[in-house]
Amino acid sequence: MQNKECKARCFKFLCTLYLSFCHSAYFKNLHRFFFFTFTALFISACATSSANFHKQANQYNFNSELITTPFFSHTLYTNQFIGSNFTDTLHIYLDGDGSPWFKRKSIAKDPTSRNYMILELMSLDKTPAILLGRPCYHRLSPSPNCHPKLWTSHRYSSLVINSMKIALNQWLTEHPTINSIIFIGYSGGGVIASLLAPLFPQTKQLITFAANLNIDAWTKLHNYSPLSGSLNPTLQKKLPPHIKQLHIAGELDSNVPPSIIQNHISKKEISNILILKNQAHCCWNVHWITILDRIKSN
Repeated sequence: MQNKECKARCFKFLCTLYLSFCHSAYFKNLHRFFFFTFTALFISACATSSANFHKQANQYNFNSELITTPFFSHTLYTNQFIGSNFTDTLHIYLDGDGSPWFKRKSIAKDPTSRNYMILELMSLDKTPAILLGRPCYHRLSPSPNCHPKLWTSHRYSSLVINSMKIALNQWLTEHPTINSIIFIGYSGGGVIASLLAPLFPQTKQLITFAANLNIDAWTKLHNYSPLSGSLNPTLQKKLPPHIKQLHIAGELDSNVPPSIIQNHISKKEISNILILKNQAHCCWNVHWITILDRIKSN
């Protein structure tokens, strides 16, 4: 639901509710309490997904930065280990596609994820880490260059990848001690990570989980419209051999079943796939410490 529409419906509902309480003998001493309680709840429900995501990031004590490229602006979140004790290794988190559609019928005005799992995963990471936002996500969808195709058909386009590459290069220039980076991508963020990884000589590892790495097979499986303006990692050149890869799938994932990932790695002749039993598309936090230990051991 768009924000203005949400607020209008809430206002109408609250007015009706308040009048009902005012004319009810049973609630005559309580109607103000209920009215203001419901008002607070509805205002919270009508907050944008970007605002809610940012609020959650603040609760994890993450800092946010805005990086502007010639094409777009990007929001970047950093954990508390970016600082004076900064090591030479950096984890770069890339979130999923978020909420590009509203009830699969209309294109969302704000595609930012309503799921904060990626923030929780980064909060468990004791290595310096950043979350690199896509163009038009995280309060930036009203920007002049933003068009809905950038979070629908062109969500993995060369334009998106190039702008993210420039933004990350700008940030890395300000942190010259980094000589080893590890891309960690969830769902559609795994697609972005696969496309960004070969563009940086510092890349040592590529980690994806629940990632729709063969986007053509994925859209066909769900009978979605083809992502006509996007790059398909399966059709790109093989990554340089010095980049270690681990692609993790959930056995019970119906969004990105293991077959999608297996299809990708068979075409790329990659052997490192890990299928976790009883794991669906969400809720990877229960495995995250173990996965981080595996990343560290590589």
